[in-house]
Amino acid sequence: MKKEKIYLGGLFALIVTLLLYIQNALNLPHTEWGLLSLPLLFIPSKQHYIQKSFERILGTLIGIVIILSLSLIHSPFIYFSLLALVVISLGHLSIKYRKHFYVFFMVNITLGIFGLGKFALADSMGAIKEMQSRVVEISLAAILVIVIVYIFMKLTKGYIDIEQPPRKVEELSHLQFFLRGVIAFSSFLMIYYLFDNIMLQGGATMLTILLASSSIHKNPVPEIVMNLKIIVLAFLTVFLLKSAFPINLLETPIAYTFIGIFFGVIMYQSLNYIKRSMFYRLYLVITTVVYAISSLSTSQPLSFGMVMGVFVFGIIMLFVGHHISQYVHQKIENKLQ
Repeated sequence: MKKEKIYLGGLFALIVTLLLYIQNALNLPHTEWGLLSLPLLFIPSKQHYIQKSFERILGTLIGIVIILSLSLIHSPFIYFSLLALVVISLGHLSIKYRKHFYVFFMVNITLGIFGLGKFALADSMGAIKEMQSRVVEISLAAILVIVIVYIFMKLTKGYIDIEQPPRKVEELSHLQFFLRGVIAFSSFLMIYYLFDNIMLQGGATMLTILLASSSIHKNPVPEIVMNLKIIVLAFLTVFLLKSAFPINLLETPIAYTFIGIFFGVIMYQSLNYIKRSMFYRLYLVITTVVYAISSLSTSQPLSFGMVMGVFVFGIIMLFVGHHISQYVHQKIENKLQ
């Protein structure tokens, strides 16, 4: 089985390298969107990678339709109120229809990217082009995973089926989720209003991922702690890549090969330590985002501190929201009894 996992790690490295070359050839503006999609789509379980790919594209398209519809509203107060209501409602639906959680997750991530910050009230041609770019990036990543894994299956005359362990999720009340959502969404909105900076907006967008991945847990604290560890490790990795070993200064083939091998090794770790699979995959996702939104100049360490500050602020608000929702829920239950 170890040999098969090495094969899969190498296959993933190949997919990453090919994606980078294709993105470069097409001159796509947001290479990170396709790159961070790959670790979440590459699930070595029968047909699961196909289902995941279609769900990611579908969720993105639904999110874009919602944002374009909301952009017809020109009152910021009504716009953000409806946006918050949609985000929280989708969270409730993801609890009720757990089978389709990933679709709701992707809709909310799309709303987080295009519904706030520089894309708020997104009715400009620039915003529409960005949306088209995201659909192209995600579709390209999905096609590469589907085609290359299919070819791999044909060549090996079988499929290496490594089942993902089921994630235990305790049910939480809709009231608890609603309160968490209001507190978290308010904190994200605060970031956008206080800091008119694309880098910080990118950091705040990542917080929607943290919200979506931890809010469905009755006790999200272990998930929040895991995310904090990933963020610290991602920041350390990016700092080293931009200072001690600045890959942006390498020749393109060498840089792409290095990134491909790096992703392949982490994916191998994900498959080798299956219980910590999500840790390794989210590490690749967050490292990619941090690299994309942080300053290229290591002479500006403040930029790293500011982005890190946004993440920490969001995690604190998730933690606060959890305890407040738990307290209010307990009080209501006691009164009803």
